[in-house]
Amino acid sequence: MKKTYIDELGWQYTVQPVLLRCVFTVMRRRPGKGKRWRMVHAKEWFVSAEQAEADLERWATEKGMKCMEE
Repeated sequence: MKKTYIDELGWQYTVQPVLLRCVFTVMRRRPGKGKRWRMVHAKEWFVSAEQAEADLERWATEKGMKCMEE
């Protein structure tokens, strides 16, 4: 199940497909500033959504983010 995490500043983080939906990476968006998702350039790209989700979950736990399931 796709999850969205939120940090202490209200930024939202989730996994989205990029490059013709063949590669997945972590994306983020500002709170209250529209719906545009942008890449988190410090995060790796993955061939499967499951790998990207696992990486996001690990990273979000390290950073103390809260989970909001979609």
